[in-house]
Amino acid sequence: MVLEKCNGLSEGEVTRFSQFQGPEVEGLSKNAKKKLNKKLRRAQTKISYLEIRRELRKKKRKITTLKRREALQKGEPVKKKNVIKRMADSMSTQRIVIDLNYENFMSEKERMSLAKQLEFCYSSNRYSAQPFQLYFTSTVDIIVSERFVQTIPYWRSWDVFWKNENFMHLFKSEDLVYLTGDSPNILIDLDPKSVYIIGGLVDHNRHKGLTLRRAESCGIRHACLPIAEHLKLSSSKVLTVDQVFKILVEFQNCNDWLGALLAVVPSRKLLRLNSGDHPTVETEKLA
Repeated sequence: MVLEKCNGLSEGEVTRFSQFQGPEVEGLSKNAKKKLNKKLRRAQTKISYLEIRRELRKKKRKITTLKRREALQKGEPVKKKNVIKRMADSMSTQRIVIDLNYENFMSEKERMSLAKQLEFCYSSNRYSAQPFQLYFTSTVDIIVSERFVQTIPYWRSWDVFWKNENFMHLFKSEDLVYLTGDSPNILIDLDPKSVYIIGGLVDHNRHKGLTLRRAESCGIRHACLPIAEHLKLSSSKVLTVDQVFKILVEFQNCNDWLGALLAVVPSRKLLRLNSGDHPTVETEKLA
């Protein structure tokens, strides 16, 4: 059985509660028991799903291995496995920071969404041809969260620089560039000497301008990705943390903003490509 917690209940708690045993269940009203039953059904369903998914993944790995062996014996071309690289082995010295100092601006659900986005960022970096030097800063609040540990229990093994300190205490202020969609400055290229910061915030655009105000209060440079210069979006140009990070990964690989954006921005948000290479309004361009 899967031992990880599901919906706040461990496997043992699911079993005990389902039999209505233990001091936690005694004295519950009829309505409270109905709510508990609903929570139990969700937890048991998730446990079953995780077990099935684990078995399916095992079978898929076996089938893939057999197919590779057969192809090699027949002399057929075999698709190369994704090579996982560590930051220490990467030729890239580009530093990327995800600023996690926004705990007080998110609900519990948004914090869990951020945790999954951090996982996507980590995965994108690991499978990149040349991984960035990836930093998570101001982590003291998020890593002590029980729900965070539940969501990604293996975070301690990640090849990431986990820093409790604020980014201002880790790098020179003149090297810092905060990436925010509210900035009037356009990012043209990635400077290896600069440190690019992504705001670790999931708020569905409730706190508009928050990351820009943070950059200005720190007295550091800020810029936005050149989305409007290459794409016409059907909705807001606000992207998730992992999408912004993935765009930077793609740009480092292909050195082409249009290609990087098309590889990451969801097709449902695309209206059309912009024909011009320059914005219609005069803005400061940040290299």
